[in-house]
Amino acid sequence: MPLSQSGSDVALQRNAGTGKYDLVTDATGNFAFDDTQEHRVLSLLVERRGQWYADLRGTRGSLLYTLRLSVSRRAPSDAEAYATDALKKAVDEGYIRGVQVAGRQDQPGRIRLAVNYTAPSGKVIPVRLALPF
Repeated sequence: MPLSQSGSDVALQRNAGTGKYDLVTDATGNFAFDDTQEHRVLSLLVERRGQWYADLRGTRGSLLYTLRLSVSRRAPSDAEAYATDALKKAVDEGYIRGVQVAGRQDQPGRIRLAVNYTAPSGKVIPVRLALPF
């Protein structure tokens, strides 16, 4: 069956039991698309800066991976800065706007990020991420 795309990014659904994201498929087995930009946002956050093969300038992704097992008191604010910097690409390209990032450290080496942004539809989308991943 041919792929019919109705949105600008693949649709994700968060599994309530595991907290992980799954790709959504439609009745024909093809990937579903939407305009929430969750896939774009999560990709920018979890990809290592400069490691994507098609990123010739080395600017896609984040530096969040550098905070693995960090015990620094600055780690939550560093995580906020790295996440905001990574999402700047999506803001500059007009995919999202109004990015707000808050980080907190539950225990040494464990940082939780709360990211809220506005999708093109005007809907505020919340994304939660635990580091290290």
